[in-house]
Amino acid sequence: MDILIIGFALFAMFFGAGNLIFPATLGRLYASSWQIAGLGFSITGVGLTLLAVLSMAKKRGDIFTFTKISGEKFSKVITFLIILCIGPAFALPRTAATSMEIFDAVGFSINHLLFALVFFGLTLFLAIRPNNVIDAIGKYLTPLLLITLLILIIRGIASPIGDIKVVKEANVFSNSLLEGYNTMDAIAAIVFTPIIVKAVMDKGYEHKYMKMMSFAGIIAIVGLGFVYISLTYLGASTSSVLEGEKSRVDLLIYIATELLHGLGKYVLSIAMVLACLTTSVGLTSSLSEIFNRFFGNKLGYDKFVIILVLVSAIISVGGVGTIVELAVPILSFIYPIAVLLIGFNFIDEKIKHKKIMTNTFFVVGVISFIQASRDMINTIERLFGLSNSLTNAIASVFDKIIKALPLNDLGFPWIVPFLIVLIASIIFYNIIAREKDVTVQTEIN
Repeated sequence: MDILIIGFALFAMFFGAGNLIFPATLGRLYASSWQIAGLGFSITGVGLTLLAVLSMAKKRGDIFTFTKISGEKFSKVITFLIILCIGPAFALPRTAATSMEIFDAVGFSINHLLFALVFFGLTLFLAIRPNNVIDAIGKYLTPLLLITLLILIIRGIASPIGDIKVVKEANVFSNSLLEGYNTMDAIAAIVFTPIIVKAVMDKGYEHKYMKMMSFAGIIAIVGLGFVYISLTYLGASTSSVLEGEKSRVDLLIYIATELLHGLGKYVLSIAMVLACLTTSVGLTSSLSEIFNRFFGNKLGYDKFVIILVLVSAIISVGGVGTIVELAVPILSFIYPIAVLLIGFNFIDEKIKHKKIMTNTFFVVGVISFIQASRDMINTIERLFGLSNSLTNAIASVFDKIIKALPLNDLGFPWIVPFLIVLIASIIFYNIIAREKDVTVQTEIN
């Protein structure tokens, strides 16, 4: 029973309304290739998240220990970027921005700035003064949202909205893998896992908590995978009947309206907004503690709560589309490093020469930085029309560097350099180790 409770708790933690807006759009885009798109999205959106949870659990949920293997100085940079992305820069503002667009999509007209202030005002109140209200909402909210989605999925399968259009798109799988980055769940796991680890420990599983975390994780990813792949299918079912541009939120509300009619879309909308609020409170609370610790407990938890909600409120007014587009370049820098952190934390005690790890972090960090900088310059120019000769020249040079690397066309230019540096470092440090052993043995003789 404890496994089920913890598994559903983990599922609920990642079952945020913000993530529901991505798979349907992916399905509509790739239509007849929706199965491949759903699988690719689930690998990074769900599978990588499970690995992140288990890797963090191995370090007992300590983010500072988790990032330390990347190197003393670099670990501070990546820790800060992780909590910044999952906090006030992108994930937190997205909760309010998604809620705003949900209200707009169902016909409620409200000033976005006013909405952001009310939304984050509630977040502030509930995060600073722990209240049973948020627990009660969370307790009933996840089942409500899940039941609504299940009805949506069943109706969508039994009576599809329309025929699935046959499309021929290149790189469906790799593009869907990259789209899975947008859930931010793999890096959110770094923030949320300490809560789950503590819950497991409190239930008396001190000596077998990894086993409990593994079983609970499987329960969570099966649920998430089912929801994501089903929503990808529902999105694909609109491909032949829905013309023109649709935002991610508009598409999901359109699907709900077609399948559940008037009342259904309102139930889904309310549940999604409340899910965004509970996610906002959970993130604000967890991140305020981490930020406070990161800055040496100088400001205090309450002040960081206030800072987070103020910054998030301002950024949220930009809208979901802008937030997602600005997040993509930053995530293209963070996710490759997160993959290394997740992988190496499973085996770090078996690696005698720590330089093997820090060398790979360095080369992946440099390549990801170049890629992210190029993409950010282009994104800022596209969104805001801001450009000059210097930034254009930098973007051009960075573009040539990235395009010269293998697998760039698939969106993974860091993989081959990572493998080369990893293999070269293993060989190099093993040779040095053998030479030292020979020298020591000679001196003894």
